[in-house]
This record gives sequence, C-alpha cells and structure tokens, in this order.
Amino acid sequence: MLNHSAPRLTEIDLRTDPRYERFVASRPEALVFQHAAWLQVLEREYGVRCQVLACEDAKGELTGVLPLFPTKGLPLGLGGALGRRRLSSLPRTPVAGPLAANAAATGQLLQAAMDRASRQPGLQLEIKTLQPLPAGIAPALTTVPWRVFYVLDLPSCPEDIRFGNSNRHSQIKRGISKAVKQGLRPTLAESESELAAWYGIYARTMQRNRIMARSWRLFTAMWEHLRPRDLMRLWLAKRDGQVVAGVLVLAYAGTAFYAFGGWQEGSEYAHANDLLHWEAIHEACRLGFRSYDFGEVAEGDAGLAQFKSKWNTRAERLQRYYHPAFTLSGADSSLYFRNLAKSVWQRMPNFATRRLSDWLYGYL
Repeated sequence: MLNHSAPRLTEIDLRTDPRYERFVASRPEALVFQHAAWLQVLEREYGVRCQVLACEDAKGELTGVLPLFPTKGLPLGLGGALGRRRLSSLPRTPVAGPLAANAAATGQLLQAAMDRASRQPGLQLEIKTLQPLPAGIAPALTTVPWRVFYVLDLPSCPEDIRFGNSNRHSQIKRGISKAVKQGLRPTLAESESELAAWYGIYARTMQRNRIMARSWRLFTAMWEHLRPRDLMRLWLAKRDGQVVAGVLVLAYAGTAFYAFGGWQEGSEYAHANDLLHWEAIHEACRLGFRSYDFGEVAEGDAGLAQFKSKWNTRAERLQRYYHPAFTLSGADSSLYFRNLAKSVWQRMPNFATRRLSDWLYGYL
C-alpha cells in the first residue's frame, strides 16, 4: 500500500515558486545565505543557475529545501580534493545547507543530493552548515572539521551589550574614542557610488592580506537584490567626507553576519573597524537579532582570531560534509592560494589581482 503521508521529493524554481520564500520565512533558524535573494546574487555572479531540491507534503506544502550550485573545479588539479568539480550548498558562501522542518526531510534532501552528484563521475557533493548535522542522518557523508568561527550572542537591549570584562570593554571604547578624535564618522551607505568608493578600498585590502577579492559584479548584485529587502548594510567610516573603511553586514531571521571588510592603510585608521563593528552590533541588537557572527578564521591567522575574539565572542568549529569520501590534505583551498601568491601577490597591480581573483573564483 502506498504511504500518501510520506514527503515527496521534487525540484522547484525559486524564481517562480512562491513556496520557497514562504518556507524560508517560516523557519526561525533560516540564514540569509538560504534566502532567495542571496541565491539570485550567486546566479548573477557567474551566470550559473541554482538547483533547489525540495520536500513537499500531501497538501503540497514544503517541508524542506536544499539549494545547490554546480562548480567547474579548478584547472590542473589546483586546490587538491577541495578544488574538484562540486555540487555545493553553497559555493563562495560560508554556510548554507538544508533547511527542513524535520529530520526525515533533511535526510531525504541529503540522500537526493548524493544521488544527483553520484550520477556525474568526478563530481563532489559539498554541504556547508552552521550547526552540525544530526548524528546518523546521512552516514554516507564524510565529515571534515573546518575553520573556527566567532559569534557574539546579543542581549535583548543594546544598553546591556558588554564586550567581556570591564577592562576589555573599556579598551574597545577607548579605541572608538580615538577613531572619533581622528575625524572618523560612521554612516550607512546610501548610494552605489559609495559602494564603489568602498569596493576599491576592499580590493586593495584583500591584496595586502594576500586574499582573493570578490568581483564588483557580486557587490552590485547584492546592492540590487539584498539592500531593497533590508538584508544588507554597508557601514562606512568617513573622514572629511571621504570613505576610508567599510564593514558589510548581511542579516536575516536571527543572525547578522559580518561578510566583508576593507580599510585604508595608516595609523589614523587603526580603529576604524572597531568603530564600524560597534555601530553594526548595536544596530543588530536594536533590530532584534540574536547573534552577530564575525565569521570564520583560516588556520594560522592569529591576528584575525585575536580581533574577533576580543568582542567577547564564543568560538565554535564549523563542519563540512562531502560525498564521496576523501582525505583532507591539511590545508584548505584559500590557504593554498594565499601561500601560492605570497611572494608575488602584493607586488602585482591591483587591477591584475582583481582579474585573477575573478577568474579563479569562476571555477570555485
């Protein structure tokens, strides 16, 4: 006898099926990276269409979704196992993965994704989640410990925010006072010209830190798709009306994510990031968000880990899941590129590093 109550697996089009956004909005644990607007941003970035697996009940209501993007994989075997062709949730995105109302739907979505990837030889399924998957829900997936990320839990009232003990909290406030005395003023970006001014600073910051910069195309897509829905804030520090630093925050449901940052060199801008994160954190609290995620830190980047931990954050390790199984070689793909470019990256013209970054990201 057929079980008519069992969820049915299907594939839906997030552009034409209103159930996708309705279901994501109904889940308090949803992330901004699972929102249809972010998926449209990724589609715009490299012209690749999102594939959305979904479970629906007997009434046709969704009980789970899993957005996926295919990637081409790096040429010449660069990046090792993590540079292979992938079916990913999601590429160039810190966390995503399945969003479901129950464990049965989660398991069904993951099994369907493994089946889909297995039909294409050499294709690696990659699932990135903020929280670990329930034990035993997809035993065929290989668990790979990933980077540590730093999260600040927010109180219900901004006046109750404290960054650690009194000494640490006071130290951050002193840094902000120095930034204000040096003429820095925080403000929210209101125009695409301000976004462009900050993007140039961001691209040079990435080059100084030997990290690949994301394309201008990505940020204009974010401005078009995310900002009108209040999913994006670009906090700018200005001096004499000129943009000198910026912090881009993506926020939805309960979590605000620090996504991108860039600042000009110089001792007078040393506390610009403190000033901008202070403003972004307090605004997130006023808007009712439960946490402020500072993001992950690559292994060995002690300076960045120290900056993110000073805000009284809790450190947790991300997990990633792959199928078929493989052995991690000890260095993730971004560290591979950083080491590869270490001797020459900072000496290259900035336009060249931007173009090279864009070309490489097109495979990832």
